[in-house]
Amino acid sequence: MNLFGRRNELRAVQRQFSDVQRGESGFLLVDGVRGSGKSSLVGHVVSDAEKRGIRVVTGPSNGHRPLLLAGALAAGAARFAGIPRRPRGHPEIGGWPQEAFEAAVEAELNAPDSDSTGPVLIALDDVDWEDPDVGFLLAAPPARTRRPVLWLLSGPTPPSRSSPLEGARNIGAVRLTLGPLGGRDVTAMAAEALGGTPDAGLGGLLEACGGHPGLLRALLNELIAWGGCTVRQGVAGWGAGPLPRRVLTALLREDPRLSGGARALAMVAAAQPNPMRTSELTRIPEQDVLLLLRAVREVVEAGVLRIDRGRLGFHHSLVREAATWLLSPAARSRLMARFGVAPSGLFAVPVPAGASNSLLSPAERTIAEQVVRGLTNRQIASSMDISPHTVNFHLRKIFRKLRVSSRVEMVGTYLHVWRPEQTTTAVEPIRESRAADAK
Repeated sequence: MNLFGRRNELRAVQRQFSDVQRGESGFLLVDGVRGSGKSSLVGHVVSDAEKRGIRVVTGPSNGHRPLLLAGALAAGAARFAGIPRRPRGHPEIGGWPQEAFEAAVEAELNAPDSDSTGPVLIALDDVDWEDPDVGFLLAAPPARTRRPVLWLLSGPTPPSRSSPLEGARNIGAVRLTLGPLGGRDVTAMAAEALGGTPDAGLGGLLEACGGHPGLLRALLNELIAWGGCTVRQGVAGWGAGPLPRRVLTALLREDPRLSGGARALAMVAAAQPNPMRTSELTRIPEQDVLLLLRAVREVVEAGVLRIDRGRLGFHHSLVREAATWLLSPAARSRLMARFGVAPSGLFAVPVPAGASNSLLSPAERTIAEQVVRGLTNRQIASSMDISPHTVNFHLRKIFRKLRVSSRVEMVGTYLHVWRPEQTTTAVEPIRESRAADAK
């Protein structure tokens, strides 16, 4: 797959390449949550450097410990006045730490090079920002050596603000923190993988990933492995049937940001019909307090759950359904025993087919079906001979009943959570000469 949503980061990389090819050394630091695409970005940068004729040293940081140590000594030599600038009998080149670093670079390049002054990219992945060698390396600007060196260090965003990353800008380092992808990039990523632009129903499923590249890729792989998606006239979808459980549960099961404890917490939250009070967390069986706090932080930072007025609620209804399906009967029984309530109280069960038919009024069902088809508020109003304001009024009621907050989320919930007995295949929206006022 292509590298989506990282245009600004790639522009910053190009500027760094220009600097190192002019003879200026520097630091390029990449961080982000697990699965945010750090390794993909590093691979892209390495490939681009090789095309430019820049020599490359790359790999996991633990595999290049001597080079990292030599770089740390060279960069921090000025901070240690007691270290001699060169051993006796050696020519003056700038101090023995610089000589040691240059020797380490030549050893890592592992190939003869007629140009011993050409630029080098040192791209190290899986960096531990709390590593003392990394701290020394980033405590001062890169050491002056024969070869200009661009250090590319990549690792997970540290929880502590005291990490070397926070102060790296003081030495001119460029820091790139990888965030979630935007809607257009999510659509482009899905279109490349599936062979067509996702329809409204598929768009609701993709929205539940929150723009996280690793989760998106895992979900798309599940869709491809399932084989139920079809592409018609450039639009990808899966028709009117419900998604298989394995595809839906991938929203939680394949999220690289979550530990087992965080997934378990999401399943507990999904087992309750109403958002769970944070005060009830202490009643979860077999939980260590510190591990529980870590799980809460993980699910909130990942955007799976949110804390609102002391309660834990889901950001997206499809993620809640995925958590419900993952909760085993044995775990459900243990939680029932601990909380002391019947299944109809604390523990929600999958909503039966056709439940939305009794939840929504006839007018609301008609409007929901037309939203699924891709019609705007103005188009729906015209077809039903009502005003757009009336359509908006009904939509707000539908949002409240289905517990959703956006149009796309409503489509995914209506099609796959409530499972109405009759669903309408998505069609191309009616073309209008003026912009619709759909929200």
